[in-house]
Amino acid sequence: MLARATANAEQNLRNARALFESHLQSVFTQRGVGWVETTLDEVCEQITDGKHGDCEDQADSGFYFLSAKDVKTGTLNYEGARQITKADFEETHRRTRLEPGDILITNSGTIGRMAIAPSDDRTTRTTFQKSVAILKLVNATIDSRFAFYCLSSGLTRFVKLSAGAAQKNLLLRDLRSYRFALPKSLDQQRVVGHRLDTLSEETQRLESIYQQKLAALGELKKSLLHQAF
Repeated sequence: MLARATANAEQNLRNARALFESHLQSVFTQRGVGWVETTLDEVCEQITDGKHGDCEDQADSGFYFLSAKDVKTGTLNYEGARQITKADFEETHRRTRLEPGDILITNSGTIGRMAIAPSDDRTTRTTFQKSVAILKLVNATIDSRFAFYCLSSGLTRFVKLSAGAAQKNLLLRDLRSYRFALPKSLDQQRVVGHRLDTLSEETQRLESIYQQKLAALGELKKSLLHQAF
């Protein structure tokens, strides 16, 4: 009975994730009226990556030097993040110029994790190692939430584009030539992004419920085994 409950919770967790992925794919494969083909190069002011080298650490400087491990799904993780000297930050920041709404994509190791730079006072004090690509969108052409989900739907294509034997790398030239479709209307893009935000939040809520249930079942199993022996 305990094993069946665990298996059901695990299946429900997989189903929640699969439902979101299925809907995400359908949005960008079953395009509506007014969608046009484009490339990332055409909708970005700049596509670059972080520093090809290291920086000098300085605790509590307030200037952050993030790597691919700090790019989580949808957000940046500053917990335990490296902080560097102001001089090193300013040198690298001239290359990355991170601003709220920029798209971050991991381009080395684990390819294709993405985040949107938040409206946070740390954003303009953050730069990156070369394992992160920075996409500065043309705001009059493409909405950042739409871009995030559109690129997320093409994650498998990102992985296929990556090259390198020992370690996978997604080259900037491949990012620039990456083709996709979008509605010409920014309002329509925002509607798509909002709907996917709503579905993503509901999926995360369900995942949290099932993960809590699995944890509780795990604790129950340990307790029963302890009592048995």
